[in-house]
Amino acid sequence: MGLGVEEMNDFKKLIESAKDQYNKLIIINGEKTKSHDPDLYKKYCLENNIQVFNLSAELAQLLLAIPQKDRDQEAADKLRDFFHNMDSDVIAFDNIDYLFSEEVGKINPINTFNYLTRKKKVIILFIKAKRKNNLLIYSEEGNTDYMELDISNNEGFVIGW
Repeated sequence: MGLGVEEMNDFKKLIESAKDQYNKLIIINGEKTKSHDPDLYKKYCLENNIQVFNLSAELAQLLLAIPQKDRDQEAADKLRDFFHNMDSDVIAFDNIDYLFSEEVGKINPINTFNYLTRKKKVIILFIKAKRKNNLLIYSEEGNTDYMELDISNNEGFVIGW
């Protein structure tokens, strides 16, 4: 089941509404489900001149010159600088798996982007996670990249679960 014109209009309204919020983070289920295909939202972004960045690749590039032992100390700062240097007022991030690695200090993308969006930019975040009430659960318990992410501050801006 794809998204029709009405759903795309709703998504456009959601983006506009996010601009007036304190936390301007829209969280989209990055996995295909029966009624949700993240590629349709990505296609919408591309058709509406919203850049979709491969965040893992971008962060890896930013950290290339940093010794591996220091990356966990530098990653959040590099991510913040990358974000602040963007001109667009709406930005989308996909493939965020690197954020959860110990190498970069297991950056919590929800807390980080809620903080960064307080300035003015809207972030659309595609994430592959399971949802349980107001938590997104990334990976499986016991894995080094496992993380529980509180999304209670993003109510009304969580799509696809």
